[in-house]
Amino acid sequence: MKKICLVIALAAYTIDAFAQNNSSFSIQIPNIDITRPLSQQYLSNAFGCTGKNIRPQLKWSNPPKNTKSFAITFYDKDAPTGSGFWQWIVIDIPKTTTVIEPFSLPKGAKQQKNDAGSINWLGPCPPIGSTHQYEIKVYALNVENLPITFGNSAALIGYFLHLHSIGVASQRLTVSR
Repeated sequence: MKKICLVIALAAYTIDAFAQNNSSFSIQIPNIDITRPLSQQYLSNAFGCTGKNIRPQLKWSNPPKNTKSFAITFYDKDAPTGSGFWQWIVIDIPKTTTVIEPFSLPKGAKQQKNDAGSINWLGPCPPIGSTHQYEIKVYALNVENLPITFGNSAALIGYFLHLHSIGVASQRLTVSR
């Protein structure tokens, strides 16, 4: 009985410590008002959309104190593929970074192939007549570099992100077309 109580207490402490370590980690997208339709400049210029495909500025704050690097994903969970669609993946972002600008990445950051096979930002473009939920996540990682080689699948990168994540900040975008 004492062992069970100790295990429960340890599990509760671990969950509480994780929650406290990550409760304030957040991401902001300063140039996007998530309550209004997404501007044409952020929409894709592929898959039938004619947007400018400009990446928004991303800012994050209060990452866990033991963060050694960051990674970012942009994912369309509603894509008609059966498994969603990875629009953008960036790994090995230095731990000193707190802002990603629209046209540049910090030294050392590595873009990976998205599900369209390109190595760049692919803005949202839901099919005409549909609404999609897109999610931008910033992962705080416990390693400086993920053990990823260029060309790995998004699923394998996702595995390593979850394996090394010590905190996640996310923001959802709803896009209708």
